[in-house]
Amino acid sequence: PEEQASGTYHGSMQVVINEESKQIPITLTVKNGFITAETHVKSSFLNEWYFYRGELDTTDEMYELYNQKLFEYRLGCNDVVLYEDQSMDLYAETVCRYAKQIECPGYNIPWFLKNYRNKPYNLNGREISVVCGYDIDKMLEYFRAIAYKGLETGVDPFKKAFLYGYDEPDLILGIESAKVHVKAWSYIVRQCKNIVMQELRKDYAIENTALLEEILTSLDKMPHLVLSSTYLDNDMDLETEDIVYCPEFQFLQTESARTQYRLDEKNDLWWYGCVNPKNPYPSYHIDDTVLSARIESWMKADYNIQGNLYWSTCLYSEPSVGEEAGLVFPEDWYSGNAARTLKVNGEGFLFYPGKKYGINGPLSSIRLEQIRDGLEEYEMLYKIREIYSSIDKNYSERSLMRYLYDALYTGTKVGTTSENFEYNRALLLDLFELACSDANVCITDVAVSSGNYAVSVYVKNGYVLKQQGKEVTNKTEVNGNGYLYKIVLDVSKGEALDLSVDAGGKTYGFAFSFASTSTNYNAQYFYDNNVVQKRYGDVSTKLVNPADIVGEAVAEDKWLQLSLAKSEKATQDFLLVDDKSIKKLHEGADKVVIRIYNASAETISSEVLIEYGNDLGAYASYETIQLKPGYNTVTIGNLSAKNWKEFKYINRLRMTIGEKGDAARDFLYLVDMSVYEK
Repeated sequence: PEEQASGTYHGSMQVVINEESKQIPITLTVKNGFITAETHVKSSFLNEWYFYRGELDTTDEMYELYNQKLFEYRLGCNDVVLYEDQSMDLYAETVCRYAKQIECPGYNIPWFLKNYRNKPYNLNGREISVVCGYDIDKMLEYFRAIAYKGLETGVDPFKKAFLYGYDEPDLILGIESAKVHVKAWSYIVRQCKNIVMQELRKDYAIENTALLEEILTSLDKMPHLVLSSTYLDNDMDLETEDIVYCPEFQFLQTESARTQYRLDEKNDLWWYGCVNPKNPYPSYHIDDTVLSARIESWMKADYNIQGNLYWSTCLYSEPSVGEEAGLVFPEDWYSGNAARTLKVNGEGFLFYPGKKYGINGPLSSIRLEQIRDGLEEYEMLYKIREIYSSIDKNYSERSLMRYLYDALYTGTKVGTTSENFEYNRALLLDLFELACSDANVCITDVAVSSGNYAVSVYVKNGYVLKQQGKEVTNKTEVNGNGYLYKIVLDVSKGEALDLSVDAGGKTYGFAFSFASTSTNYNAQYFYDNNVVQKRYGDVSTKLVNPADIVGEAVAEDKWLQLSLAKSEKATQDFLLVDDKSIKKLHEGADKVVIRIYNASAETISSEVLIEYGNDLGAYASYETIQLKPGYNTVTIGNLSAKNWKEFKYINRLRMTIGEKGDAARDFLYLVDMSVYEK
């Protein structure tokens, strides 16, 4: 409960199995901070007609229980009533009821898939034919009915709403056809929004003008989702067209991909998972680690992903026999092998029907519990961000959280152990408690220079910040409300962050050891030890004076020029192989940072791959990056969380450059490599 006093509680749980009783001791630590029942990220987890196969119940009341169970787990539903042929007024009424329910994060506004191919419409002066079923008449009716019901009931019904548009058009229609269709759908949705917004503005009978403005703003911004994992490069004009991309998790692995799919820095971006992807990307598969379903919410907070979609929560079916794909829907779900659907265990269902156990409504899966835990941690991050920005709009938790994020995943690939996750979750809880305390302690920046870490910490007036038990005196007043403290750590001397503040009769703390620089390998080392080797074609290297390349003095004495030969058979690439440095990368390392200078005006795509020392002889893709003009930093992090019992060590690092058949290149330079340890 919100009012529960913080502290450590002790108790026990009695477990009885076959008349044998065991007492299991329990220790529970309660932190001094709370999150509300509201979830600040949208989602659409679909409850559909499949539920009745398990419940043997087709009533609206049972469907409502399934939607309410989603809200209990901080997840949004899709449709708010079960059947499309029910009255529009009932749909609008239910939307407004859900809009008022704080636990509900989101719901869909229907667009109705109908056979309206080539039906002509005139939208704001432009003749357009509806393709593949966007029913303009129905869409306008729903927008109007829901808007007026919101005005009638005193709620903004579009704030939590989304429009779940066409599903995977790139796979169903083909890429070229999908480009044309998506552009048409995007125009239809934008113009339907504009038409209803204009009508509402001209309705002078509306008295609650403040609520009207809220509704207009939310309708304007309501996401129109197109589930496409292919970026359809069709020059979207967001003034006249309306689209939010929703690709699968793995297609947002890189920063450049996330930027591309977002379309505009102010535009939303969603993602989804289904049969694909599989480990190491997030999934809700039974055979995946439960952390996968949980860490997905940390990624959303990190990458500013506005929503998550999952296609079915109650696919109470079993695979058909003798077919590669296809489903059988038994009259009684428990009569067959219900645990396996679509050849992937757990795919398509997160609920289990409660009827068999005498429960009215669905039961959750372990995966669903993990999803909610992740969303609660998302809410902690959301509240931390709110507190930081309320003190100063430029304050951010990201510079410190980056260390936690990097310990759990790379891009959208999950890579951690349960012990490592629990350690980083405990750090998040400490940061959350510090920010929520009366002292509003905020770690606003972590700057790294020459092996030192400069940490900036804000503390409200009237409270004293201590580092390792000693009062910090290096501080600057901020807006008359508090002080910004500067703490410099020399990690080569073993100095670590150990903050404490007394506030409200309690002592709050945060302890964290940054990685320390153990070794820097410069270009001379690369050259002398033949670290750079070839894989396909010639790779010749020579030392150069960087001032001759840049045109001014730089910090490094020498750079190692890479001369990469053209190859029709494979991409240009080079390997880093060295017994003294590369093969020493194992459980003792934290991260590797390689600096590369691109002396051209060209941005080059590069894939980083790792070959481990487990005798498999295969490369694992680590990350795809863009080598931009100038200095580039390639970071291979999260090493301490890897399963080194299996991997043993890193045998070779490989970097591919560009595409097959590219012209020979000689404008890339290896600057240096730094290996950090915990």
